[in-house]
Amino acid sequence: MTPDTMRSITMPHPKDVRIEALEAELEAAQKKLARSAKAKAAPKAKAKAKAAPKAKAKAVRKGRKKSR
Repeated sequence: MTPDTMRSITMPHPKDVRIEALEAELEAAQKKLARSAKAKAAPKAKAKAKAAPKAKAKAVRKGRKKSR
């Protein structure tokens, strides 16, 4: 067996290595994006939850029936 064939058996093709690296990078970017989206959504949900009882109390004071 020549050294060239030995190398081709043991080492992956450079293009394969590059594709794997890009896939890993993409996965990391997607995780980061999901994390930031979750972080942005949390305060909104919190504010909504906080505002709901306030609006309900105000409606009760003004004598309106609750919508749901």
